[in-house]
Amino acid sequence: MNRRHTSKDYLNLVNKIRKKWPGVSISTDIIVGFCGETDKQFRNSAKIMNQIKFDMVYISEYSTRPGTTADKFFKDNVSNATKKKRKKILNDILDKHVNKINNKLVGKQVIALIEKYNPKTKENIGKTNTYKTIHAKGTDMTGKFIIAKVLKTNSWGLNAIIKNHPRWNAMSGLFGKEPIEHVCTNIDQKIWSSQSAKNQTKVRKLSIMQHAETNSEFYKKR
Repeated sequence: MNRRHTSKDYLNLVNKIRKKWPGVSISTDIIVGFCGETDKQFRNSAKIMNQIKFDMVYISEYSTRPGTTADKFFKDNVSNATKKKRKKILNDILDKHVNKINNKLVGKQVIALIEKYNPKTKENIGKTNTYKTIHAKGTDMTGKFIIAKVLKTNSWGLNAIIKNHPRWNAMSGLFGKEPIEHVCTNIDQKIWSSQSAKNQTKVRKLSIMQHAETNSEFYKKR
């Protein structure tokens, strides 16, 4: 991938980010079994995962793609069995750290954008402002922002109850006097009207993240 930074550069940057934004969520992508990857190189990847304790890591096994530099100049010489083994090791590390991170949210309130609703289980499913998947029982809140109290967690998400339905009063400290529904629709209408429904959801998500980042007092009061 021709990345020219070192692991030390990466660790320093992560430390700077966490110092400036405590509680920030950090994720990354890791490919295991790249051409010629040694046991020592793999252990270094595992070591960094243990040092950083990511909120999420998208782990994949290397595979040849015709036309790429790797395909032209390197041989895919790491066995599939080794790739699967290494992937499992990293997934186990991820699971351990994410469980600990998510468990710290139990009993706290989080902001989330609901992306879909399951009528069978009566669950709202969406993403928090740190991009964690959340499940919250209640009426259909698709496309809306909620404040929810986390009841329990696992390595892949949060289970919660909605705290601000049917009114948005709990948001007043975060968004001033304006209800959250108004905040979310006070986006440049020229941009808004030109977006598809899917992109409108993305615009709304960006809006909530920007407001959340500039109103850290809300999180201090949780």
